[in-house]
Amino acid sequence: PVVGPVLDDRTGVYDFDTLVTGFDATTGKRLWTRRTPGHFEVAIDDRTDAVYVWRERLFKLNPATGATEAEVALPGHPRRVEALLVAGRPYYPRPRHHLPDDDPQARVSSYDVDGGRVADRDLLTPARLSPDERRVVAVKVGTLAGWNGTRITARLFAVKEPDWTFEHPSPAFNEPVWVGDDLVALLGDFHHRAEVVRVGGADGKPRWRFALPRGAYNPGRDQLRGGAYPARSWDAVGMCGEHLLALGGEGGLYFLDPATGKLAAKASPVTTHLALPRLVGDAVVICSLDGIRAVPRDVLLRRRAADEGDYAVLRARCLHALGKTGEAIAELDALTDLDPDRPEAWALKADLFRAHDRPLDEVTARCRHLELTGRDTSPELRARWGLVKRIATGNEMLADLRAAGDAVYAGTSGGWVLKIDARTLAVERTEHPDSVLQLTSVEWVKGQFTGFNWRDVSGWTDADPKAKAAVPGPPAWTAITGADGTPVRWNGKAYRPLGGGGVRVLDGDVVREFKTALPPIERWQIHLSPWGPPLGYGSGGVYELDADLCPVRKLIAVAAGAGVARLAGDAKTLGVLTSRGPLPVLQVWARDGTGMVREETPCPRAATRYGGDYLAAVGGGYLLAGGEVVWVPAAAGGGVWRFGFGDVPGPGLPELYTAAAPLFGRPLVRDDLVFVRCRDGAVYVFDLAAVTGR
Repeated sequence: PVVGPVLDDRTGVYDFDTLVTGFDATTGKRLWTRRTPGHFEVAIDDRTDAVYVWRERLFKLNPATGATEAEVALPGHPRRVEALLVAGRPYYPRPRHHLPDDDPQARVSSYDVDGGRVADRDLLTPARLSPDERRVVAVKVGTLAGWNGTRITARLFAVKEPDWTFEHPSPAFNEPVWVGDDLVALLGDFHHRAEVVRVGGADGKPRWRFALPRGAYNPGRDQLRGGAYPARSWDAVGMCGEHLLALGGEGGLYFLDPATGKLAAKASPVTTHLALPRLVGDAVVICSLDGIRAVPRDVLLRRRAADEGDYAVLRARCLHALGKTGEAIAELDALTDLDPDRPEAWALKADLFRAHDRPLDEVTARCRHLELTGRDTSPELRARWGLVKRIATGNEMLADLRAAGDAVYAGTSGGWVLKIDARTLAVERTEHPDSVLQLTSVEWVKGQFTGFNWRDVSGWTDADPKAKAAVPGPPAWTAITGADGTPVRWNGKAYRPLGGGGVRVLDGDVVREFKTALPPIERWQIHLSPWGPPLGYGSGGVYELDADLCPVRKLIAVAAGAGVARLAGDAKTLGVLTSRGPLPVLQVWARDGTGMVREETPCPRAATRYGGDYLAAVGGGYLLAGGEVVWVPAAAGGGVWRFGFGDVPGPGLPELYTAAAPLFGRPLVRDDLVFVRCRDGAVYVFDLAAVTGR
């Protein structure tokens, strides 16, 4: 329910509703809600708590009732007011993807709520002025004379030229804040290398650094229901009582000692934020897309010997002992929703899930317990799933694993490269200045800067010729459309599948094209295998190819409207990853296409996003990785091995992460072990014999 009429400036631009709600920060009581027809900016007067809602009309609302106390007509487009001046302090909504530009000539059209006057003003200087008003900070993000990242400079107020510069390779989405005489900057975003850095206000030299394991939070990144975005005028770093509070890319709260940068406590009560949590009395008030809540500061800082969470765990144990396991799980679900960083709750959940026959939920709980306790092995996971070791990195992982000699390499968004000995599973860690989002070969590790410009930052000696995916050639060869497939090399020639079912052949400098006589094939790829001749797969099914690798016969037909996303094979069978409605389906066929041996539906929970990103013939069956890691025997009999996360919050990642790429990456099989990276920040190592049931 709302009070008062719609806060409408009559521009007719927006057609979705945005609600503005006032709460009592002490009790959590909802005081009022007003509706706008679309995105409006909101500012609060710290002197009176008066609420200003504005775009081309300014509404002043009573903080206790939400009633409109005043209306002011502001200039319309293209002279629209970009900022408010409240008590001499600027309220400047920033652009979505970057901080405001620091051009000293720039002036912003702003309205002074006290003086009642619109004027072009320099608002960045007062916003970035030091507390003693002696220094001014400037921030630049993006391409700077061929350099990508963030550059922070400072100058004396009366001097034009800066006297120190601090540079960082990651972009910045949060304004630096003054803490005493020093400056604290939160650098990075949810998938770049992120750090909280305190630099001296007088010299720009780092006093300390704290690496955020899962990136930094970008205010305003999470879309509201209906399509609007929340305000981007706040920053994900600031003081909270005696601690410096920084928000991680996963939404976690990191309480730091402002003097040393040491972590005092970490909590993950929410994954989204609408404002920086603030201290009200003895509680930290947190606003997220799911609601507003207050958590006692002592609970977040783990200062209490026992709290409600400990009693909830005890109640769950008692319920389970009374045979009420379902009620016990519900009790723990409610607890981990509120406090997902409580290891004893996950340990008990794992045992209860096993008693309730929920194997994938048990996997989730045991892996969360390993992460929270810093352990890398679990007797239960070893006995039931063959997990030899879980190697935690604490970071996002998007780079596929690479192998060289007796080592497996993994890269993280935090800039770490792990060298894992495939025999002993000992780990060497090397830090790099950038996010490692791709291991292109063992020869080079590439880091990513903002703007998607790659730069080599470190190297080894062994080259990997398979890393060269591009096939050069004349313009007739390189001209492609969005429906064309990936080129392959075979018998000294290069072949590119073309949208529609044709193929383009590069023989030296000569380019030829062949068209299929079959009905049009919208998209397809070429599969090469040592077990038989090349095959085509894609829209409609699997295809037999002629001498020019052009489709001539449909070998395997899949369901109407479906295609084949992945194809693998051994000497006798083919593994076909297709779909049936929204569900992924893994089929095993005789290699000649004469009959289907078996059909399985892997990973039904994550099917709508990713059924599988990798498929290979391994150990007499087919290994699939994507939403889960699945091994299916190639024979009609035998059980399916599955490892993944269940319906409970598994990897502890918000939707922003899980929607971006498959949860599990391309596995590597080395020395009877299977290595798989996971976006929960770990490399999982399995015993191949346990996976294949041998």
